Amino acid sequence: MKKMTIGKKIALGFAVLILIAASLGGMAIFNMKSVQFMSLKLAEGYVPESQIAADLENAIATTQLAARSYGLTADNAYLEATRKGLENVHKQQQIAQKLADAHPELSKLRSDLKDFEPLLQNYEGLINQTEAQNKDIATTREKLNSTAADFITKIDTLIAAQKTRLDSEIKNFVEAPKLQERVDKLVLANQIRGAANAGRIAVFKAQALREPKLIEEGLKTFEAMDKQFDELLALLKVPTDIAELNQIKTDAHAYREAMVAIMNDNVSLAELAAKRLAIAEQVSALIDDTQATGMKRTVDSANLSAQKLTAASLTMIIGLIGALVVGVVVAFLIIQNSNKVLTAVANGLNEGASQVSAAAGQVSSASQTLAEGASE
Repeated sequence: MKKMTIGKKIALGFAVLILIAASLGGMAIFNMKSVQFMSLKLAEGYVPESQIAADLENAIATTQLAARSYGLTADNAYLEATRKGLENVHKQQQIAQKLADAHPELSKLRSDLKDFEPLLQNYEGLINQTEAQNKDIATTREKLNSTAADFITKIDTLIAAQKTRLDSEIKNFVEAPKLQERVDKLVLANQIRGAANAGRIAVFKAQALREPKLIEEGLKTFEAMDKQFDELLALLKVPTDIAELNQIKTDAHAYREAMVAIMNDNVSLAELAAKRLAIAEQVSALIDDTQATGMKRTVDSANLSAQKLTAASLTMIIGLIGALVVGVVVAFLIIQNSNKVLTAVANGLNEGASQVSAAAGQVSSASQTLAEGASE
């Protein structure tokens, strides 16, 4: 340091300051790039992940509501809404898949999408089964209505015929045993009609309350009805009445079969609804998991970015203070060393001047002596 020239010392001082400035700038650039990288992840990965999960959950919820309404009402408008909802779900699924493929760090999203695909396929299959079940119920309901109409018409015709004959026998003063037999026929016919009405009420009640098992109570009435049919057949004598009652019995059995069919269809429909609900809950759990992961990553990235910015600011402040201290120290050392050198140079110049002055005096004395000698 002592042997260095002033120019080299000044150059060294500036070099130190430039090195410190370059280090601070490099650290700042590194931190800014790191924050920029985190910001890009937030903007292009984690935030869209949470948004897509929310959009997918909304699409699933809309589809689930439409499917449930269709299952309850068999209204084709709800079925159409369900189909459109599924299209939207597929659209959101494709968007989520593109995002997962574009960002390797979204491993949780990719994993959830793999689990989501079979669940969605099963859900669509259940929708198709629900549609088929509703069609079966509609067909069975038509059969119930037509069979019930035939049954009521024929039993009412039989009851009317028996009542007409009873009125005629009363007018003709038929003996009491025959009148009693006619009354027994009317009672049995009305009991059969009442049992059929009880069965129909059970069907209506089961459909209104969405409780298919209530139909079982209505089916019990057919056991008593069969006994009443046998008793009435034993009393009938007119071949046309017997044939008509046999047809009424056939209609009653057809209605009972339709009741069993519609009960089974409604039970199956309820089971399908339960399966759809179970799958929807699994899907919601997956989406909630994805959304929670995205939100956690978003918060973690934001916190990490804030920490890096704070560290960068602190580093810049400390670096600037350090650069200021180093600059002052270097400047002090340069000035101190420069002063020593300049003092040494000045002292040398003063000694040289004194020596020159002494020599000049000697030269002057010699010149004067020479002049005197020359005069002599």
